[in-house]
This record gives sequence, C-alpha cells and structure tokens, in this order.
Amino acid sequence: MAGCPALARDYQQAAALLDKTLTKIDLIGPSQLLYEGPKEGVFEPPHEKFTWQAQIETRLQGHLYEVTVHILWQTPGGTKRSIEPVAQ
Repeated sequence: MAGCPALARDYQQAAALLDKTLTKIDLIGPSQLLYEGPKEGVFEPPHEKFTWQAQIETRLQGHLYEVTVHILWQTPGGTKRSIEPVAQ
C-alpha cells in the first residue's frame, strides 16, 4: 500500500500533537478551559491539516475533571482519521 508510510507519519504526528495538547490543558488547567475555552482549534503550520477537540466534564469528587481530546485530520483521499488517548 503506497499510503502506509504517509498514514503512519500522520498517526505519529497526531500522537505528538495529542501529547502536546494534553500537556497544555494540564498547564492551563481544565477548569479554566471548561469555562473560558477554547475547546477546539486548528494547529499552526506545518500541522494545519490537524484539528483538535476537547471534552471536559466535572467529577463529583473535589476538583477533578475528565478530559478527552481528539486529534482529527483528513487524508488526501478524503478519509477522516482521528486519535484519542486510551485509558488503561
């Protein structure tokens, strides 16, 4: 498959962007992001084909939040792809 190296590269870039986005949310604080945003956006060049969406939910226990981030992009063939963290 000719697109396999490109697709693998996209997934690698998306994983790095996911890590970077989760780190920023941790630094800013999920509560600030929840109430002030932004909760979605487009990455700056050279990663402008990737977008992100964050879902933040408050938990009943203390000041805890459940944060889910999706990194999305479209392949040259038009297929939409996404990654999100996997809970372990």
